[in-house]
Amino acid sequence: LFFDALGNPTQSLLDLLKLFGVEHNSKLGGITRAVQNAWYQNMKLRAEIAEQHGDKKDEAMPIFQKLGMVDEIRANRMKNHNCFLLGATVVAVRKRLAFLISEWERGVTWMSFVFFGSNRPLLAGKESPAVLMDTANPDLPCKEDWSMAREDLPQTEFDMMRMVYAQAKLPDGWIRDKAIFVQAVGKEGRNANTRDTLSVWGERQPDSTVLVSSQPFVSYQGIVAERVLPRGFEPECIGYAASSAIPVTTYLDNVAKVIFEVWQDKIV
Repeated sequence: LFFDALGNPTQSLLDLLKLFGVEHNSKLGGITRAVQNAWYQNMKLRAEIAEQHGDKKDEAMPIFQKLGMVDEIRANRMKNHNCFLLGATVVAVRKRLAFLISEWERGVTWMSFVFFGSNRPLLAGKESPAVLMDTANPDLPCKEDWSMAREDLPQTEFDMMRMVYAQAKLPDGWIRDKAIFVQAVGKEGRNANTRDTLSVWGERQPDSTVLVSSQPFVSYQGIVAERVLPRGFEPECIGYAASSAIPVTTYLDNVAKVIFEVWQDKIV
């Protein structure tokens, strides 16, 4: 959706570059450098990216939709060996688990279910004790008997994901105790990214894998999985539709990351 088979930018990508006044030479390398300089939010968590282009949202959203970054992506393959649920803020983790439950109820199956969390500290505003302990949140029903003392609340993404799973009300037939939790650590003082996360699993026995993310990040995390996981994993990335509250700046950062991965794939 970003480049054709010959490496030429699609019309949708050209329209996006024109809308934001990004000058380029129409070549993959030139576009990669241009969007890295213009859009990439270095060292920022997605949840920390502030809106810088809200005035262009009405024009930009139809283009993002054509680039496959807005609508939900459901699994094409119904039987999988692995199911990886990728880390995010607590609200997004709840939504991702709820989306996965809807896929399970649709008939999507897996043998190994893995949560990938990192050691990043929780965000004071978006992941406060009140949010963590919100048993009436609309995204994922909570078990009636779940409780946790305030002093025992998680401090990292990894522990938060364990908590979300423990408090979730799961459908009949779901085997809770088969879940695996894997912790990734960022390199060079930064938070763990998708590459760091999936590299932890890279030496395991390859087999069909569905990754659970959310829009607009499905394309980026899917292409990283294809590059990082060994041959044979056959990764398919799925996720729920993008929230209307996501900043345009976050979409652009994600576009820059996708294009960088495409460029990396061409030069390696």
